Amino acid sequence: MEAPSQHDLDFLSKGSLIHIPRTAPVGHCPMCEAANTELFFQATDRLHHVPGEYFYRRCACCRTVFQDPRVIPNDLELCYPSEYHTHVESHVQGTIGSAESDNGSPTNLGALPQFRASLRSAIEAAVKGIPHRGFSGGIGRILATIPRLRERAFAGLPDVLIPRSPDRLRALDVGCGAGGLLAALEHAGWKVTGVEWDRRAAELARRATKQPILDGDFREVKLPQGAYNLVVLNHVFEHFDNAIEALRRIKELLAPGGRAVLFYPNPESLGARIYGKAWFPWEVPRHLVIPPGSALSKAAAGVGLTTIRIQSHGKNAAGFFAHSRAFKEGRTVDESHPELNRMDKFVASCERLLNVLVKSLGEELVIVLEKRCD
Repeated sequence: MEAPSQHDLDFLSKGSLIHIPRTAPVGHCPMCEAANTELFFQATDRLHHVPGEYFYRRCACCRTVFQDPRVIPNDLELCYPSEYHTHVESHVQGTIGSAESDNGSPTNLGALPQFRASLRSAIEAAVKGIPHRGFSGGIGRILATIPRLRERAFAGLPDVLIPRSPDRLRALDVGCGAGGLLAALEHAGWKVTGVEWDRRAAELARRATKQPILDGDFREVKLPQGAYNLVVLNHVFEHFDNAIEALRRIKELLAPGGRAVLFYPNPESLGARIYGKAWFPWEVPRHLVIPPGSALSKAAAGVGLTTIRIQSHGKNAAGFFAHSRAFKEGRTVDESHPELNRMDKFVASCERLLNVLVKSLGEELVIVLEKRCD
């Protein structure tokens, strides 16, 4: 039984009982285990108004930002309201709809749409190594060398998630939420399975995608070991209380030569530097461990995973800046409708330019790990 902290309280508000999530001290960096840490910031939940105040420290050795004291596992569910963004049906419908409209095959196409559809098919074939003859096949092989065009051909799926084989390889979406990304992966050609610890979201994903979705923590759910060619954690890794255990589990599930792709907020981004504790992607108190790419890579190597790529980007930077500015000014935000101004757009443009040179200033990290063949 973990000892309760000063947050182990229940209090009455407006006639109803509100539970403050209990926390317990961590005392060391969860990535490198260094004891040399400093208080980085303290904040309340400005997005979903989970009660309590939460403290985040930064490791002096690897610069990982982590919650300490940390919400105990038994109380994590108190941090996720029913309207949490990945747990609502509209999140699924929007993702699936965009995939179908881009890759669908309407019967009545004009000459130009038919040509574009032919090129998309040719690019898909080239990426997957499927023979595609004729003029469009030749053009497709050339266009398939351009990452942005590959993504467009696969309905906007990030390049690191596009299948590179004609076979229907197995992919696991960890923390699949209501199933938006899972549907896009299946549409691209993966044989997909999802894992979601929130039962409401898991049921939404099952209804929306008709794919197998397992309830529970992927570290504990029964899954075939060494079976997956791709394991995806799309803004999930930062929610785990034990990051090293999560990495070990990823390695256990990957097939030899399989890859894991992790997307999560970049604690060294330009936005984090500008807005400090008001930076929107900290998402207090749900984000527990947020390591820089270098710290994640070193920890992954410690469990036997090789880092193939570390990159950052600012695709959603302007929206993050708008939300962060709102937090700094004491305003509430609507996640799906950021109140952008010219400065938000200007700073986002600057970030994109600077990131070409520095390569670590983008708001989101994308890290690709591989389990080497023995």
